[in-house]
Amino acid sequence: MAETKTTGTVSRSKIHHYLNMSSSEEPQWERMGKGWSQMNENPNAQTESVRYICDDADTTNTTGYTPNYAFTADLMSKQETVKKVYEICQDRKTYDECLVDMLKVLAFEAESDEGTVTAYREQAAVAVSSIDGTNKMTLSGNFNVQGDPVKGKFDLKTKTFTPDQASKAV
Repeated sequence: MAETKTTGTVSRSKIHHYLNMSSSEEPQWERMGKGWSQMNENPNAQTESVRYICDDADTTNTTGYTPNYAFTADLMSKQETVKKVYEICQDRKTYDECLVDMLKVLAFEAESDEGTVTAYREQAAVAVSSIDGTNKMTLSGNFNVQGDPVKGKFDLKTKTFTPDQASKAV
């Protein structure tokens, strides 16, 4: 019998995104699910190249990142995470008032819908670039990440994030 090989391909639905709907001291994590049709992570690596006199080709190093998440969401008034982003735009909030507390959760690490998995907590500035639609209304734009992520663990059942000891606080 032939050996079955698996690739370990990750389904899009197994990378969860959450918004904190409360305070940073007592976060209440709400999954960004229904309504959100696109959440593209763009690390935007910044690079610097130099050609050494002994080489014919450049040496390129990654020097930093300017990450963002490009999003598209259907404007669903009953979906609290969509509503929060919409209100930031409609109220024309800027600077600290347009910041959201986000989690990217690697749910594919768990065997079921329960367990503890790796997660990254980030602050991001909401930048809605379009509210449009012929029949249904959609929002699109970017979550522009501020600073470094805090790596930690997320309990899928209790919806609790615990930062790793070495991570910086948000």
